[in-house]
Amino acid sequence: MTDLPSSATGYDVVAGRTWIASFARLVGADPDGVAIEDESGNRLLRRRLALRAAGAAAQLRTRGVTVGDRIGVHLENTLDNAVLVLALGALGAVCTPVSPKFTRPEIERQVRACRLRLFVTDAAPDGELVSGDLGAPVVGIADVVDAVDTVDTVDTVDTVEAAEQRLAAFLRDADARTADEPATIICTSGSTSAPKPIVLSHGNLAFAVASSQAYYALSPLDAGLTVFPWCHSNGHVNQLLCWLALGVRICVADRFTASGFPGQLARFDPTVAPLNSTHVKMVLAKLPADVGRVPSRLRIVPTALDQAPELVERFTEVFGALLRKVYYQTELVAPVTVCDLVPTRTTVNDNPIGHVALSHEIRVVDIDGNDVRAGTPGEMLVRTRVRWGVASGRMDLDTGELVRNDPAAWWHTGDLAIADPDGFLYYAGRTSEMIKRAGHNVAIPEVVETLVAHPAVQEAAVIGVPDPVREEQIVAFVVGDVTEGELVAFCTERLARYKVPSVVVTVSALPRTDIGKLDTRSLRRRWNENDAVSR
Repeated sequence: MTDLPSSATGYDVVAGRTWIASFARLVGADPDGVAIEDESGNRLLRRRLALRAAGAAAQLRTRGVTVGDRIGVHLENTLDNAVLVLALGALGAVCTPVSPKFTRPEIERQVRACRLRLFVTDAAPDGELVSGDLGAPVVGIADVVDAVDTVDTVDTVDTVEAAEQRLAAFLRDADARTADEPATIICTSGSTSAPKPIVLSHGNLAFAVASSQAYYALSPLDAGLTVFPWCHSNGHVNQLLCWLALGVRICVADRFTASGFPGQLARFDPTVAPLNSTHVKMVLAKLPADVGRVPSRLRIVPTALDQAPELVERFTEVFGALLRKVYYQTELVAPVTVCDLVPTRTTVNDNPIGHVALSHEIRVVDIDGNDVRAGTPGEMLVRTRVRWGVASGRMDLDTGELVRNDPAAWWHTGDLAIADPDGFLYYAGRTSEMIKRAGHNVAIPEVVETLVAHPAVQEAAVIGVPDPVREEQIVAFVVGDVTEGELVAFCTERLARYKVPSVVVTVSALPRTDIGKLDTRSLRRRWNENDAVSR
């Protein structure tokens, strides 16, 4: 079989499609299917959701919102959020999610960075968080979208004819969107506190939809439980937008709780439920020791972080679902590698990420850009092998202009990987997760793996801090009932001396972001604040 050409000339997997047009087609094909529901019993059938989105689009149009306008969406995961996102998609406005957990200064930074035209919020518009000069006009969600109800007919205060006219306009607008138009801006934190706005087009999102369909076999017969915040790429793109476009019934959890997860399975009967490793650990920790198989239709659990073999085995036994690990970055839109997690491994490496997806190609290179041999860690470079509309891009923070990524260029992921002779890849950490100690390069993930192998350690994190003699010293933070001396001795038996932590700090819990990622900045702050951590 010949290789597919690179993205500059490859097969166009999007072929002009857009995610919003896919939703519009479903409205016509299956208007009475349940589109979205929440834990309070509110639900919207697909046609009803489209009617509400049409009304919201009309309200936004009266406020001057038009194609290309960047609109802040400062909302929790709610039915109104889905309504607003669909309205913006049809209008051709650029949806810009803003975390509901942000403070006022963080909100102001994102408003400025993305040059927002309007800011829609479920916070009190006259409250301290968003009142005054925010940098963009503020409007409450209630002034754009009517309060959610469970009536699946036209509102009594409206006329059927007017509602039908708005719906027809909404569907026409949705069908008029082009693959190259910007659709959403996802702000990632990057390596600094400044927002890094990533711009994805309607075609980029159509590629994400096609990938979700391919790797998870999703269809209108599926139901998806969503616990990730929709202000982040995973929740916003891979769940909300993809599931709307594929007709997956969206089940909105009020929040994730380990003890509540089995009840959510019983209530919503989902077939797919994305979770991270912390979610899985917490769920299993809350289950009674003698629990048997939990009855459910759950068949697949997408996850982006690794799971220990014993957790994989236990989760599979209890819930009967496959844990499918995917590796991707926001700029790359769709999964780059795919790996089904199984309880047994044929390698000592504990962090597989799988084979490269058919839509991409990968190189593993050293610091000089040279390909490394199998078994040698190096940075992953990624390039697409197909075309999926215009390339994703970023916003220039100085000019506000969109800067497209070069689709023919190799994308530097900043992630380290090891490839075996068959091309199967294992995650080896970030390029920034290397500690320089006395002339040696120490990979943080290797030290963490050794620490968590101790039976008394539940979780561990490692950072490098400046050392006047040895360049950097290794500081470990662990959760567990164990002493520093015990862990140092344990590591000394398993690691070269220069890899053994210099200091071990026991903590009650590791700090994490709202999507479950380890918050290393917080650990560094705690280390630097003498009164916060006893050294």
